Amino acid sequence: MFEGAEHDGAFVDDTSVNVYEFTTLRTKDKAAKDGQKIARLLKHLLSQSANRFKAATGYFVTQEEPTADQRVAVQNICRAENVQIHCMSVLQLQTTLVDVEGYIRLRANAPFGSADSQLPDSALRDQKYVQPTFRAVATSEASKMGDILSAVGAGGNVVITGDFGIGKSAALRELWRQLRKAYFKRPAEYRFPIHINLRDCVGLRSPREILQRHSEEIGFQGASGLVSAWRAGRADLILDGFDELIPARWIGSPRDLLSIRWQALSAVRQLVDETPHVSSVVISGRAQYFSNSAELVSALTAQDAQVFELVDFDAAQVHDYVGSALPPEWLPTRPLFLEMFARSVSEADVEELSMANRGSGWRRLLSPVSEREAGRVSSIPAATFEALISRIAVVARIESDGHGPVTLESMRRVFYEVCGYEAEEEGVQALLRLPGLASTGADQKGGESRTFLDADFADAAFGLELANYVANPFGDHPMCDRAKWATASTSLAAEVAADAISANGFDGSIVRACASKRIAEDLFDAVLFDVVAVAAMLTADRAAKIEPFFADILVGRLELSDDSDIMNSANWSGCMIEALDVGSMSHLNHFPRFQNCNIGRIEGWQSVPAAVASNFIDCKIEEFAAAGGTTAAILQLDLTDTERVALTILKKVYAQSGSGRQLPALSRGLPLDLRPSVEDVVTLLTSKGLVSIGEGKGVQIVRPMREARGAVMSVLNTPSSIASLIGS
Repeated sequence: MFEGAEHDGAFVDDTSVNVYEFTTLRTKDKAAKDGQKIARLLKHLLSQSANRFKAATGYFVTQEEPTADQRVAVQNICRAENVQIHCMSVLQLQTTLVDVEGYIRLRANAPFGSADSQLPDSALRDQKYVQPTFRAVATSEASKMGDILSAVGAGGNVVITGDFGIGKSAALRELWRQLRKAYFKRPAEYRFPIHINLRDCVGLRSPREILQRHSEEIGFQGASGLVSAWRAGRADLILDGFDELIPARWIGSPRDLLSIRWQALSAVRQLVDETPHVSSVVISGRAQYFSNSAELVSALTAQDAQVFELVDFDAAQVHDYVGSALPPEWLPTRPLFLEMFARSVSEADVEELSMANRGSGWRRLLSPVSEREAGRVSSIPAATFEALISRIAVVARIESDGHGPVTLESMRRVFYEVCGYEAEEEGVQALLRLPGLASTGADQKGGESRTFLDADFADAAFGLELANYVANPFGDHPMCDRAKWATASTSLAAEVAADAISANGFDGSIVRACASKRIAEDLFDAVLFDVVAVAAMLTADRAAKIEPFFADILVGRLELSDDSDIMNSANWSGCMIEALDVGSMSHLNHFPRFQNCNIGRIEGWQSVPAAVASNFIDCKIEEFAAAGGTTAAILQLDLTDTERVALTILKKVYAQSGSGRQLPALSRGLPLDLRPSVEDVVTLLTSKGLVSIGEGKGVQIVRPMREARGAVMSVLNTPSSIASLIGS
């Protein structure tokens, strides 16, 4: 109160005097009245000796843009009273407190988490964004970016989770762009977005420190204005990477992890707690960082938040992302892998990767994945990340005979074995967010476990470690001893190992030597099968005859062919084989022996031929492949020679997802008069987009096409419709 009149605000500090009047009225009289009030109070305050040399400014602030009459009235008072009074809208006043345009301009030029880690070129950062699919955790319903924007606009908090490479940072960058666009379109109605990379805020303890650090990182000078705007409810927060805040060192019991993560996220909780209810906070990270969803919600104080999970691209999204250069069938539809495919340095590399066999392709993908993780953790190099992932894939087989779960205690022991020291702060962070793994929750003792989300990722990682063992079977590698698991690995693991061995300049001789060592030590286990599977894929200069013996192991799929000298010499005892594929066997004079084995299905025969009946001793065979699925049955169909050859080729190529067959192997099982037409039929199938041809180990490989699998499998079920597929 001054001279009997109420004033909206007067602020005096060490250097300035500021007086405010706010109004919703748009009349000239109101401007003149409030202008006089401001002038009288300014003169009174300046008359005080303590304020004599301070700058004095008045503010007449309107809800809408001031009218021309109001501006003239205020200007007249300024001239008459010799004072400075600004006539402006409340939006203009907010701009004087925080330079939103300046902030957004600088923020746009700074990195957005891992979304820009592989894209240093600003032109690439402006690429077309493919809208992902979110899954609402509470309802399991599919959602789009528009649903996230609606939740933010309503002032609700949002949590976005997902596995590595699923596009979390890219989604948050797009969310920031959409919110920025809405703000500039109607700044009086919308809040502006503040996007913060949490990895830049390690060790900070308060919201102000986080906003200050964020401003420094992007080169913005108005950190205090950001704080004011946030506390006034004029900004929405986007926090990327809650899993990238480095926790304290893990030195105690498994239960200590709860307090470690709680401590690491202290400043984030403060940001959420102190954000006005009219504003929104969006938080993103890898859910595996926590033991379960309940801890995630509690640690982020997001009890009322909507939780969404990003999912892999579908076929339409893949096409939108990579265009006409469709990726190979074996490549996962995760945006990170698609980006690595699409951002190859040249068209030749794209073609090479698309034609690469699975082993070579996966080996080439695991390295950049490790490099990407190393870029987020400064103290652990990429080679160490790759070693951690591959060694944990071995432990997953030891502890679960498959792809997990693996206890975090075991992962910590692996860290010590690989790095030579206990996991410290960044080491704990690396283990909690290791790519490809998901949390399986906590056990009754509070211990936590992780499991591989993607079977191919786990098998490829195991293949790298298998190659390391084969190169040095006399060291202290975990595979040197008898396998503690019974399940043999898949063909993908063998392909990756074979490719890694070839890339290191070795041939099959080193693999056969490893197999001979295990046989001599009576180690007839799953590791021996894996080693033999690798040996079967590589040529050897000194190919000594090996007759492996396998006992009490489980094999998902065993494929036999005429040129598989090692497998065809094998003896099997007490094993379980889910599928035995003999479709490529044209000669039965060299065939493995099975005793007391349980075989789920034999593909390629209607019954065991008399020539090899003695090779199956006390074996149980659940079923044989349907007659229509055998090469012999296909050759009996009333079709043209081209159609019959095409069916046999498609059957062999599409027998297993992501695999392929060597071109020479496609002739096996065919009559001599049909074999010369195989290459011409492959060319026809290639022109129809049904198969692709690439190089692998010096031999042409015929591979399936992801987009054609549905049509091909339909024709294989109804062979008479082959003409509609190949146009013959």
